[in-house]
Amino acid sequence: MAIAFLLRDTFGERVFRSALLIPMMVPAVVAGIAWKMLYNFEFGPVNYFLSLLGIPKISWLGTQFFSRLGVILIDVWQWTPFVFLVLYAGLQSLPRDVVEASFVDGASGFSAFRYIEFPLLRPLLFVVLIIRVIDALKIFDIVYMVTFGGPGSSTHSYSFYIYKVGVSFGWDIGYASALSVLLLLAVSLLVSLLIRVLRLRETLEL
Repeated sequence: MAIAFLLRDTFGERVFRSALLIPMMVPAVVAGIAWKMLYNFEFGPVNYFLSLLGIPKISWLGTQFFSRLGVILIDVWQWTPFVFLVLYAGLQSLPRDVVEASFVDGASGFSAFRYIEFPLLRPLLFVVLIIRVIDALKIFDIVYMVTFGGPGSSTHSYSFYIYKVGVSFGWDIGYASALSVLLLLAVSLLVSLLIRVLRLRETLEL
């Protein structure tokens, strides 16, 4: 949301907007290989730039904490453009006359955002939140390409565990199928709970 607000009505908006969409267009396999090289302990650019700041080299793919953090950073990098695009489109569709009328009445930019723009964007935020929760629960490609679940099982996602059980190591198709059904049920229940907690239906009807 912050990126969408910063880019709105700024000079070079189209160029920055197009540049921000690039991570979403990169195939997951290509992104995984690229990030694996970026995280390389000895020659990776990430550790190189950290060393310029006086930070010692980090074993991004060799420790439990940093391997999990690395997967999270890749997921954020890959899907921030999607969230940005949805919220940016929502901002562009807001009635400008209402916001401009608030400025005429003496409202500041923050007040206009807090009392006018944010309430109008709230249903869209809830929808994006639900979509990203579903994506996070079924993440597989980045884990497969970058860490393969390691070190140990520290970056195992549920989908990757199903793959290991059913295809990679276990060849237990029945168990993997049962886990897949459980994942479907868990996602369905969680989404239903989020819709109920966020009162999304009532908000969209308004």
